[in-house]
Amino acid sequence: MRESLAVDPHLTTIGAAPPPQDRRRRDGPLGGPPSTRPVPAPGGVPGVRLGWYMPPGAGNGTREQAIVVMVFAVWTSAMAARAAAVVGILLGLAVPVGAEEVPKEAEAPAYAGQEVCSACHDEQAATFAKTPHAWALAGPSRPEAERGCEACHGPGQAHVDAGGGKGVGGIRTFARDVPATARSTPCLRCHGGNRTLHDFSGGEHAKSGVACTDCHDPHKGVGERMLVKALPQLCYGCHLEVRAKFALTEHHKVNEGVVSCVDCHQPHGSRSPRLMRGANDRACFRCHGDLEGPFVFEHVGLVTEGCARCHDPHGSVNRHLLVRQQVAQLCYECHTVTPSNHVQPNYRDCTRCHVSIHGSNTDPRFLEQ
Repeated sequence: MRESLAVDPHLTTIGAAPPPQDRRRRDGPLGGPPSTRPVPAPGGVPGVRLGWYMPPGAGNGTREQAIVVMVFAVWTSAMAARAAAVVGILLGLAVPVGAEEVPKEAEAPAYAGQEVCSACHDEQAATFAKTPHAWALAGPSRPEAERGCEACHGPGQAHVDAGGGKGVGGIRTFARDVPATARSTPCLRCHGGNRTLHDFSGGEHAKSGVACTDCHDPHKGVGERMLVKALPQLCYGCHLEVRAKFALTEHHKVNEGVVSCVDCHQPHGSRSPRLMRGANDRACFRCHGDLEGPFVFEHVGLVTEGCARCHDPHGSVNRHLLVRQQVAQLCYECHTVTPSNHVQPNYRDCTRCHVSIHGSNTDPRFLEQ
């Protein structure tokens, strides 16, 4: 017996059009009522329920033909439902042109010019005019943002319009309560390319929160480096323990002005320990070149640990800036095995015999120069 398909008018199909009015309902299988069992749609579209349905003109069709028509109808309904959902989402997201205001670009900051700054800050302008910065930043060919006072303090027109005042109008200040990085950034914009400043950001001073303006005063600094104080007093302001060592009986003549802190140290940063200007005691050999070598017989302690293993370069109460009072006591820290006849009291000064202790070209025991 052939079965026909019918659609129950009470069943709904999401996104599908209702069946035409001229579609004929036929009896279900075995002459019973029309079959209205649900048939799940492809893709799992919820709410799609179909009955057996035979379109007009298909009265003599087979059940297989009816199934093909049913599958096509289900697929069409599912696609229509999905298309309707996509259109709804797009309509919900669509925003009419002009519904929201396009934000305007921020206006460029205005610059007042150095003449306007000098009208209020006449004292600073007078001292600034005597510094190397004055002529370096006064070039008319320089961009407005890199000219005069505003090259360091930033655009000042808003500061002027607001009536002045410290920090008013977004003017940049270099007070000590401002983070060190923020105070150093304006300086490094110009000076960062200097070969002596390549390691500043990774140096000990920068890591310790020391800014450029802690040591330099661009308005009225001392000397060509525009320091806040003359050396070594500037360094002594932080390094108090070093200042005390330079007051000892044996010391490098820093206080006397013969040598300076920056002769040995690079305050802007160095890849060597203690901000030394050279690795492997090169800073020492700049003056003590006769001890540099190379020697045929090297003193291993000097080569591996450096001058500071035996000497305190800042100052000591011991002769030759030694870190121990007795020479033998210093030598025994490395040479723990010594001849039995070297323990007598008269062998307390090793260098009386081992005169070439820094290295020798003739004797492996450093007995002769």
